[in-house]
Amino acid sequence: MFATLGRKVIGRLRRRRFIQHLTGGFEDLNRKALIYYKTDPYWDPWAISEYSHTNNWEIVQLQRILNRLGFSVDVIDRNCEGFVPRNDYSLFMGLGAGNSGKHFSRIAEALPDAVKIMLAMGPAPDLSNELVVNQYARFAQRTGIDAPPMRTVEHVIGDEFARIMDHTDYVFAFGEAHCFSAKTYIPFGKPVLPLYPAISPQVGFEIDWMKSRKLNNFLCFAGNGFICKGVDLLVEAFSQMPDMNLTICGPKTEQSFFTAYKEVIADSPNISFAGFVTVGTPLFRELCAQNAYVIFHPSKEACATSVATCMRGGLVPVLNYEAGIDIKDYGYLIEGGDDPLSAICDAVTWASNLDRDQYVARSLRTFADSQKYSQESFTTSMTKNLVQVVEDNFHRFSRG
Repeated sequence: MFATLGRKVIGRLRRRRFIQHLTGGFEDLNRKALIYYKTDPYWDPWAISEYSHTNNWEIVQLQRILNRLGFSVDVIDRNCEGFVPRNDYSLFMGLGAGNSGKHFSRIAEALPDAVKIMLAMGPAPDLSNELVVNQYARFAQRTGIDAPPMRTVEHVIGDEFARIMDHTDYVFAFGEAHCFSAKTYIPFGKPVLPLYPAISPQVGFEIDWMKSRKLNNFLCFAGNGFICKGVDLLVEAFSQMPDMNLTICGPKTEQSFFTAYKEVIADSPNISFAGFVTVGTPLFRELCAQNAYVIFHPSKEACATSVATCMRGGLVPVLNYEAGIDIKDYGYLIEGGDDPLSAICDAVTWASNLDRDQYVARSLRTFADSQKYSQESFTTSMTKNLVQVVEDNFHRFSRG
């Protein structure tokens, strides 16, 4: 507790909203780029070393890539009320599709000469809201609890998001180009270039897990907003299947979920709640050794990094389309429609009936394909996208 308190105090003392003149050791960088995201990795000494969130490493790596392309980089924090940049940037890249993007259009308007790139960390906001609200409406129908929706977008919807897209030259969307989230931006008529997330390098794979895993054991590895993430659907489905086991990992932050399902979980020997589990810890490895599948049925994701993390451990994915991951021929795609509980039950039954050799083959293919979710793949995809932007706008960048 004291260590956590100390870190918070140090954080407040160190916090900086605007970081300037980042060069990565290069000299004579003639062009400037502005990143609108988070400044945490530049003042929080633990942000990258503990890999508390993948985006801390990604921000610094983005800066380094831009440095190698000849840009001196400034970073402005997403909590930048009142910030107005000087119009001396050649490139502007920033959050735009979630609540953190509320300053994008104002900053972009002040940079008429810059090429502007919107980072899309999730699907188009108005569709995202529709999917989330529908998920909560179904929860209310089933439980009688009118839960306040989590993970909705408030600041960049409707006309405001239209203004953002008017200022945007490119969309860099997390996830694969042919998957759910990236495809939601195609109607806006701007180039949509995919990015792979940088999954923690602390996730490993062990061949012995192929022997220790039980094919009726499923892991749900989720973040904030269990209803938005569809964890309620999994609890209801597994409560109907006592021979199938579900372990839920994630923060205990959505009280409405636990009000509705605390007793169901307590009364179901096959369902357990493990709380928040840090990736790479002995407990995480134990869960990878015991569980054969990672199962997820969210309302919307860009690319479900919690699932991709488990895939790096060889857990075979059982997902819906909105999870934003291409599971090719090794996973199971949960059917969409008006009866998600039946679809989840069908998927679980199918997975548990695989023979061991079939499972091992699918697990190894999962592990192999999951290598696309890595620090290396983030670097490669981001570099490729930025090189395309430079090529497309070479004459703009070469002026003056």
